[in-house]
Amino acid sequence: MDLKNEQELKKVIKGCKKEDGKYQKLLFESLSGKMMVVCMRYSSDRETANDMLQEGFIKLFKNLTKYRFEGSFDGWVRKIFFNTAMDHLKAKKRLKESFKEETDFPIFVEDGFDEELDSTTLQEVKTEKILQEIQDLPISYRVCFNMKVFEGMTHQEIAENLGIHVGTSKSNYYKAKKRLIKNLS
Repeated sequence: MDLKNEQELKKVIKGCKKEDGKYQKLLFESLSGKMMVVCMRYSSDRETANDMLQEGFIKLFKNLTKYRFEGSFDGWVRKIFFNTAMDHLKAKKRLKESFKEETDFPIFVEDGFDEELDSTTLQEVKTEKILQEIQDLPISYRVCFNMKVFEGMTHQEIAENLGIHVGTSKSNYYKAKKRLIKNLS
């Protein structure tokens, strides 16, 4: 079944709303790979990512009745899993503690820092390697980087979401970017 087809997607969602296991399994199988990537980006290990994934699907099935077929279903699902990952990190208190350690806001630009990873370099790096490098970032760097790059948030939105200063968001993002450029180049 092709869930990119709007009619098929509606059929699956309606089946899930009726708690039909066949449709729930189909939705899980079609989304679990993509959502695992989201969870892996915010976790430091597969076990934690699996916990986030499970919690995310529980929330997804619980809240599916709220989806009104307006806007992108994929975007709606991603938001659930992003929020689940953030809730998971906040519950562990690791996130708040990691930002307490961050007291310096200045961004020190070194020679060559503004260079981006060129597309040739990125094509040579495997997705698993990029994901591993993101997971290896300190949690405060990882969260700011993911929110900026993958969620498309502004530094103001990141700061408001995390309860930190805008300068802390910028600093953590640039430090993450610098480390990734260094490790992936």
